Amino acid sequence: MLFQPKCKECGLRCSSIEVLGPDELAAERESWPQERRDQFAKRRSPTSHYLIYEGPGGGNGWGDEIPQERAALFLAAIANPTPEAMKACGLYDSAGLCTQCREFYCPTHWSISATGYGTCPRGHGKSLDPHWHP
Repeated sequence: MLFQPKCKECGLRCSSIEVLGPDELAAERESWPQERRDQFAKRRSPTSHYLIYEGPGGGNGWGDEIPQERAALFLAAIANPTPEAMKACGLYDSAGLCTQCREFYCPTHWSISATGYGTCPRGHGKSLDPHWHP
């Protein structure tokens, strides 16, 4: 299942969460460069669940195998994208969801600083980069 919430301010995609069940192919696979398709085919276990993620704070590149229990958390968050559901998934940047105003924003409208701290258009802030250290 592919979930790509749109920014409340500009309507652009702010993140992408795709959960693949065993033997499922990525929804946007045909638009990928051939090298990415080849690498994905090599790395993807056809018997496992898989997560492909990209958000304001980063992503997981080619994707990662995930246990069925974590896939269920993501599917629940896609069905009902609340701050609590996003937190349960372990997404540091909450897929662009501001947990206070409960709206999604793209990286531009998060006004992300060089330190990885972002401020939504309503003034709520949070660190969006789990890897930044002073």
